[in-house]
Amino acid sequence: FSICAFAGHLDTYKEDNFYDGPPHDSVYNYGMSKRMCVDLGSSFFKEYNFSSANIILSNMYGPEDHFDIERSHALGALVKKISEAKMNNDDSVEIWGTGKPIREWLYVKDGANALIKSVGLENGSYFFNIGVNKGMSIKNLAILIAESVDWNGELIYNTSKPDGAMEKRVLGIKKNSDKEL
Repeated sequence: FSICAFAGHLDTYKEDNFYDGPPHDSVYNYGMSKRMCVDLGSSFFKEYNFSSANIILSNMYGPEDHFDIERSHALGALVKKISEAKMNNDDSVEIWGTGKPIREWLYVKDGANALIKSVGLENGSYFFNIGVNKGMSIKNLAILIAESVDWNGELIYNTSKPDGAMEKRVLGIKKNSDKEL
């Protein structure tokens, strides 16, 4: 499930704010289809006692991640750009936007464990967030990656490119359940 279903004007995503406006224009159709899954799960439980769990996961990283510049999240794109700059002895790397946006990153195995645990929930219609409740700016993420691969080049911020939302983090509140995943 994706945070794209949340209202486009939000920067921190709480379950209670899920319907506080339409999804962002750039992901409107995708976000609305995800939003309908939550509604469908609730309706199926009320009418047919059919249980479901709709789980919003933060941006994930880890094994099998995408490192294609066109498909990846910021983390994968930065790892690819900076590691290639290191291998090619490049002096600089271009980063889209100002570097100020904050993103939250969830390790893929932690996300998978949360999904596996959700299978054991009691009958009901569940909707909740899974994340780490902390974010990192794109700039600090790039610096951390550069330090990790021992690259000392310059990070050049292309401010003609969009930043996107300034902050994307999930906050869970144990809605519809007192069980903790």
